[in-house]
Amino acid sequence: NLYYRMNPSEIKMTGSSITDFYIRELFIRLLNERYQQHLKDYNKFYFIRSQFLDPPYALRLNISINEQFGQGVIEDLLSVVAQVRNYGFLPEEFHKAQKEILASVSRDTTKISFWRNKFLSNYMEKEALEIDHMNLIQEFSGNLTLQEFNEMIQKFLKREPDDISLAAVEGNSAFQTSEEQIRNWIQEINTKEVTPYNYPDI
Repeated sequence: NLYYRMNPSEIKMTGSSITDFYIRELFIRLLNERYQQHLKDYNKFYFIRSQFLDPPYALRLNISINEQFGQGVIEDLLSVVAQVRNYGFLPEEFHKAQKEILASVSRDTTKISFWRNKFLSNYMEKEALEIDHMNLIQEFSGNLTLQEFNEMIQKFLKREPDDISLAAVEGNSAFQTSEEQIRNWIQEINTKEVTPYNYPDI
């Protein structure tokens, strides 16, 4: 696990905790889609997942792996982050993810239990989620440009993690890997050229 900590002020971007949460949800959905496509393209047999922790306020990048752990695994994790940091997300994936989230919002406006629980368990002010809030999300999403979004998420995309944790069964090579070694790998990875992402043909 790599953890990128943030101050509470860093997750306040839009003036509303609800739309701030929407930005984080959209970012995580897009980043996880990128990870899935990366692992598929390179025939990797492990699992990568990103999520926001709240509290503490942090982005967590998690790898679950059954094979030997090494620099290549960390590179798979960080190369996607570097692509997004340097080039942002593409219009195709941005609009697709927006439609998916808004479709979920629209399906739940009559019962709104899913989104109420989702928001109440994640954002700081713990406001009640009402139909007006759903309308706010839809209006905000309709007005949000890709350029604005890519600029907002830069604060999530630090070059080095604040914290690193490893968990492994006895005998796995991860046991012999120190935090210092991982940070050396990260520094080396950060010097490599980053190529733009190619959106997959459907």
